[in-house]
Amino acid sequence: MKQSRYAGWWTIAAFLTLASASAMAAPAESPDPKPGELCRPIEYRAFDFSRGHFRMTSSNGQLAGHLRMGPMLVGCVSRGHWRGAIAGRGEVTTWYDRFQQRWHQLYVNDDGHPLMMSGGFQDGALVFTGINTFFDGRVGLHRMSWSPLPGRGLRQHWELSMDNGQTWESLIDARGRRVADDQRTGRAP
Repeated sequence: MKQSRYAGWWTIAAFLTLASASAMAAPAESPDPKPGELCRPIEYRAFDFSRGHFRMTSSNGQLAGHLRMGPMLVGCVSRGHWRGAIAGRGEVTTWYDRFQQRWHQLYVNDDGHPLMMSGGFQDGALVFTGINTFFDGRVGLHRMSWSPLPGRGLRQHWELSMDNGQTWESLIDARGRRVADDQRTGRAP
């Protein structure tokens, strides 16, 4: 039997028709989420109690410093600025990872010393732990907890263990009360 010279074209046309019909039947891909849309669930808002300008005092009532925390990246991240009463400055960035279902915090002070911690909520406090190496080579385990206080205040408790969590030394145990922003600079005093 002799084959038509158009048979190959009919086969290609039939294939293309079937392929385009199946493509039309496929569900449309959902559009990319808008900025901040994925950060709206309640898990992302759990650390919002730390946002604001706080006057931080030590457990003996002495001024420890000022902390300003605020949202960035459409509320997906909290960014903080610490200024000690006597000396020391630091920057802290905090975010929730929905895939790991854990919080992360990166703290860097004014001598360039970083501390990366991770954690979650325990007994009403957001508790982070992380290991860092000091400039002299010693390794320390840090534990930092943040908890809301009545009157929209907060508590920051920072502890250090040099024996892998067997014993803890309290480095900072401060309470913060909200204060008005400095209207001239928009920064903590």
